Amino acid sequence: MVGAVGAAAGTVFGGLLTDSLGWRWVFLVKVPIGVAVLVVAWRALARRPRTDAPREPLDVLGALLVTCGLAALVYGVVAFGEPAGTARAVAFSAAAVALLALFVARQHRWARSPLMPLRIFGHRAVSAANAVMFCLGVGYLASPVVLSLYLQHVLDYSPSRAGLGFLPTALAVMVGAQVTGWMTTHWGTRRTASLGLSLVTAGFLLLVRLGPDTSFLPTI
Repeated sequence: MVGAVGAAAGTVFGGLLTDSLGWRWVFLVKVPIGVAVLVVAWRALARRPRTDAPREPLDVLGALLVTCGLAALVYGVVAFGEPAGTARAVAFSAAAVALLALFVARQHRWARSPLMPLRIFGHRAVSAANAVMFCLGVGYLASPVVLSLYLQHVLDYSPSRAGLGFLPTALAVMVGAQVTGWMTTHWGTRRTASLGLSLVTAGFLLLVRLGPDTSFLPTI
């Protein structure tokens, strides 16, 4: 529910900032917020008491491999959409594959304290949950981009109005967050998750219908 509130606030205030000060302020406004959070965390969070017990080493190399690999993958995907970016896209995509392969190999064989112990995927529930969340993320995280382009370039909404257009989605997530706890207790995890994923699938099928002849109500 907190995530839904944040998403709703982000789209609304992002639209207002874009209309009033320009789209760059959507990113600049996060700098003072980040500094404030850092100061509050530094003052409020309790320090860990010192002990003589050995601490697990941090896998810095593994963190660098996965971070650089994912960054190269994102840049490669973006470069494929540029007119003269095919060579760069292929180069960065190949680098991403190599870096991520090294990361997996390090987690499996070389890291003393791996960031992502691969043995956890031997548990069926963990593997299934991660596969579902990956597929859900691929679709769900792309939908705001599609909706934003649709609202502004097809329905000719201003950025502020387009931001308000995301409120029904945020409200649905808030309601779902409250209802799901009760449903999981009474129906069980499998039935609740199956119903939720069925609703998500129906929502994606409605997105396929978006076009110049559709309208905000009832489609969005």
